[in-house]
Amino acid sequence: MTMKVQAPVNSVTKKTTAEKPPTLRSIITTEHIKGLKETDNAHEKFNKQRTVDKLHVNIDGKSARVMHLTELLYGHKDADLNFAEKALSHLESLLPKERPDVVVVSGLIYGGYQHREKNNRRTKTMSVNEQFSKAKGFIERLQKMGMTVVYNKSDNDQKIIEDYTYDAVKLLEGVARERDSDRPTSFAAFDRVKQSNLWQKNYEFQWDVVFEYMLRSGRNLLTKEEVRRKGEEEGIEEYLLLLDAHKKLEKGEQLTPLQKKVLEVGNIPYKGRTQDKLIVTDDYNLELETEGKITNLAGRHEFKQTATSMTSNPTKVPSRVLSQMEASGKEVPDALIVENQQRSVSVMHGKTLIMSTPGMTTYNFDSSSFARVPSDKAERMAKTRGELNIAGIQEVEFHDDGRISIHLMNDALMNIAAKTEEPHAAIFFSDWQTGSTTARPDLAVKALDYALHSVLTKQKGMLFTNGDIIEGRNYPEMPNQNAHMGLVNIDDQEVFVYTMVREILDKMPDEVRSNLQGVHITAGNHEWNSGRKFFGTTHSMFLKALFSEASKKSFPTALHAYDIMRAGTSYFKSNTAIAELAEHKVLAQHYMLDGGSGLPINQFVQMLSSSAGPLMKNINLVGAGHWHHFQHMMTSNKVGFISGSLAGLGSYEWWKGINPVIGTTIVHLGGNRPVRIELLTPEFLCNYQCKGAYSDSNLERAGYKTDRNFDPNKHGFGKILVATGDRSERMPQSAIQKRLWDIVERIQWNSSVSL
Repeated sequence: MTMKVQAPVNSVTKKTTAEKPPTLRSIITTEHIKGLKETDNAHEKFNKQRTVDKLHVNIDGKSARVMHLTELLYGHKDADLNFAEKALSHLESLLPKERPDVVVVSGLIYGGYQHREKNNRRTKTMSVNEQFSKAKGFIERLQKMGMTVVYNKSDNDQKIIEDYTYDAVKLLEGVARERDSDRPTSFAAFDRVKQSNLWQKNYEFQWDVVFEYMLRSGRNLLTKEEVRRKGEEEGIEEYLLLLDAHKKLEKGEQLTPLQKKVLEVGNIPYKGRTQDKLIVTDDYNLELETEGKITNLAGRHEFKQTATSMTSNPTKVPSRVLSQMEASGKEVPDALIVENQQRSVSVMHGKTLIMSTPGMTTYNFDSSSFARVPSDKAERMAKTRGELNIAGIQEVEFHDDGRISIHLMNDALMNIAAKTEEPHAAIFFSDWQTGSTTARPDLAVKALDYALHSVLTKQKGMLFTNGDIIEGRNYPEMPNQNAHMGLVNIDDQEVFVYTMVREILDKMPDEVRSNLQGVHITAGNHEWNSGRKFFGTTHSMFLKALFSEASKKSFPTALHAYDIMRAGTSYFKSNTAIAELAEHKVLAQHYMLDGGSGLPINQFVQMLSSSAGPLMKNINLVGAGHWHHFQHMMTSNKVGFISGSLAGLGSYEWWKGINPVIGTTIVHLGGNRPVRIELLTPEFLCNYQCKGAYSDSNLERAGYKTDRNFDPNKHGFGKILVATGDRSERMPQSAIQKRLWDIVERIQWNSSVSL
């Protein structure tokens, strides 16, 4: 019988090896990847999340001041760090009530250029980590002054976010990037990472959370090795800790001890976080609420198809878009600010002030060819736009009464302003078009009254009448178009202006005569085209006589008609005024240049960049008219502007598709303060109450009262019948308008002789 032999059983039981528990790094990575899925309401959620931020700021006072500090670009070779320091020191020296209410900062950081435009690394002077550190210090100094700081992400910031998204995806794929000197990657490698299913959500997280966290912390995120060097045995990248911590904070859950130790938790942005004085935005709509008004300001870092397109007219596309918005019945903001173009320019377009901010970089002409990179925006501005960029700052102030003030600051202008202890005012009037259906003499009355009774009673200044005060006979159709206004004859136009202004000057306060440093009169095309080629007259002598009589020899009056103008050894005759005011040399003429196309204020930079540019070395302020739209520009350490008109829409403009903007301009100079351009808008002029000869009380004593249903913002100056249902009624008029029409009647029908 065969027996089976059973193998002996080993008395020692085999020990099973315990599985190693998953690491925190792998847990977070796995959970994050599982969470990458679409939601049912993705469309609605996307549009809600990616709508421009709407910010509301309450301001104590009767004006709101918003300063723009843009395109300093820490890390770029042309960043003007000396000017930035002076600007911050100037703000710190101001009394709290003199500081801006809101400071918008954009373009503080240049970036690393790891993936695209790698040649731009040749213009980089510091690492991205150091750029974040400098940016944090800059923002903190603003915060210490008590101002609300809005940081608007720039196109450079977008490139930084893409660079760090690349690192994040590689990390999640298990290929952590080592810390070194921002070494670049190939375009192909970068493109492969963008194809990953991890890219989109991590890009959003970098955009919404990580960039702001780094900006507030003033540094890059820590690598695994850097976390370990902080004394943590478990090396884990700060990015992964931040991913998990952000979810916990939004859910109200507790953070782990490791997260509390490594992360700067107070700098993590999440829904429900208490808002502080720093608001990081992706473009913005700013609602400024003062004591008597709400002003809406839209800020866009760029308003061109590409961020590197450095256009000579940054207002062109915004103007076209806003016009179409209004034509389609949409609301438009009171101001639209474009940041990326690094050109200080503004245009009053309808009710909206469109502005482009200057950059805080100064072009270095002596940079070697090593640092001259064609794709660099500084080179594009100099070589394509043909403009020498100089660091500057722009601030806009909205007053409850409708006035708008633009404060302009650069190093050279501030040095000139520091030479005088008190500010002075350069007051400009042009384009009254007296005799035209477009003329608004009632608003001219108000503008002159404000200049005399609210400006020159408080400070010294000069008055410039800069052409087209009368309509003249500038074109053949003039009598046909304007006969019903009653001032077709040039003599009658002059008599009307003389009578109107003389009444105002007769009530001029005594202190104004001592504060007024002079009156400068130049002619415009409507004056010199009305018979100059036949008789050599510019029809402006009556203005000189008017102001000379009113001065009582207390201030000089000069008529600059065919004045001999000297330039070196050359001399010629021109309708140009040049005057000294508060250490500033002011040039006034009706045109910037004869001819030209495109944005009219661009004639200012054309004037400076032409072969005549060196002749403008000592000029600080240039004022012009003619174009019936307020515009300004700061360039080459100078300020130029085109004043608005005190005349509205006419047939000429209608057929050209142009809608003039009523207004006039006062420029405040000196007193150790930035140049301030004060714009008297239609809103302000319509609602302004005169204090002098044309005050309500004076007019009522003379028998003139405003019609009960008169609306200054609706009714014009014309004596016309307006359809009201089944019948027509005379358009309501103000007391000022009735007095001015009475002057017209007396000019036309007054008789001192009879047979």
